[in-house]
Amino acid sequence: MKHRNLRRTGGYSFFILSLLSFSFLSCEYHNFSTPQPADKESLYEFPRELRGSWVVINDTIEETISLSDSKKMLPGDLFTGIEAGPSPDPWNFIARTNKPQTEDSQYYFVEKEHAYLITTSEEKVLMGDWPRLSQNGGMLNPPIFYGSVRSIRYDSLQKRTDTVYNYMLHDNFIYEVGDKGLLEKGYPYLTAGDTILFTKRDTLCIDMGQNAFLRKLNKQFYVLNIRSRILGEEISSFNNWWRIFVLEKREDGSIQLWIPASKAAKLPCMFYSVDAESYYFDCSWTTDEMLRLLNEGYFVVTDKLSKVN
Repeated sequence: MKHRNLRRTGGYSFFILSLLSFSFLSCEYHNFSTPQPADKESLYEFPRELRGSWVVINDTIEETISLSDSKKMLPGDLFTGIEAGPSPDPWNFIARTNKPQTEDSQYYFVEKEHAYLITTSEEKVLMGDWPRLSQNGGMLNPPIFYGSVRSIRYDSLQKRTDTVYNYMLHDNFIYEVGDKGLLEKGYPYLTAGDTILFTKRDTLCIDMGQNAFLRKLNKQFYVLNIRSRILGEEISSFNNWWRIFVLEKREDGSIQLWIPASKAAKLPCMFYSVDAESYYFDCSWTTDEMLRLLNEGYFVVTDKLSKVN
């Protein structure tokens, strides 16, 4: 997992993909050799009660939706590059109005055979080169939650050895420099003193099929199985493993997303781990076993989603 920006790392690197909360709120990766549960058939359509527009409920900040003003909030290029499947109108559930809200947000749009995760984050990038040496020889880093246009590399004697670009500015757009020096999508930006401000918006699309499908535990719980390649994993040998997410329908009409907890690493079917971060499982759980694991704390709730009417 990349750790360029602390704000991005905590809540957005993972999610529910089809209710899809890649809040995969943790930096732990739980990889499964086969879909779960083993005793149920695969469903390639989202049931009607899971379809629609959803917003994450925050414990301290209530978010509201304005349907009429939604198209003013996001630029029309949000879905640029998504060509497969129908052309939904996700704008009808995105705008937030009237109440305090967090800088970062997640919205979900679920259709019969497709699901979209839309994430928005407010980014702050400092001009110049960081970290810097203070007058007393200490190291001055950017403030927490801030990036920098360039990073300085020092040797053990605190002598500058190299400078690398984290962002490129061109024609009123800012581009993050990704792996191997490749530029990511550009965004328009503003400046305030020595700080660059821009809103980053990303969309992740899931098409139901051989690489993503549901399996039903009971009337309350579904398991969403997604092959890692769908989540944009960069290592080819890694992307044939499965990730699992449990979707719980609540009596109040909301949905809770469950992912494997750290405790799951103690299960006997976990056979390999890397750096206490990536875990590999060779499990063939039955429906009853999965329900027991949910009850015994081997899965943890990461998000609660409220439907936008």
